[in-house]
Amino acid sequence: MDNTTQLFIRACKSQSTNYRLKRLYSSIYCGEYNHAHVKHILTKIVEEHQLTSITKLMCEIDTDSKWKYGVSDDANHNEHMIAVLASIIRLTEVSKLKGYKVPTRFRRKV
Repeated sequence: MDNTTQLFIRACKSQSTNYRLKRLYSSIYCGEYNHAHVKHILTKIVEEHQLTSITKLMCEIDTDSKWKYGVSDDANHNEHMIAVLASIIRLTEVSKLKGYKVPTRFRRKV
């Protein structure tokens, strides 16, 4: 797993996910925040690590479930999809993410 992927996973696991994703994207890609590209990055992470089934993902993407993720009703599909994918990554145990390096301050001292 490369460092960029790890940074996106950490951004999803943070308290302010949207803020960190926007800052991270603009610092790495030196451009304006692109919802479609971030959606692609998060989809790739979920797919590579098989974090959820397609059936469950399709149910969560349904427009009636926007309230679960704090997404406004007028938000576009990409914003809703980012919220769903970030939630899936956030709730995944770190042990399921192969190659993910836990930051030093969270490692147990032996």
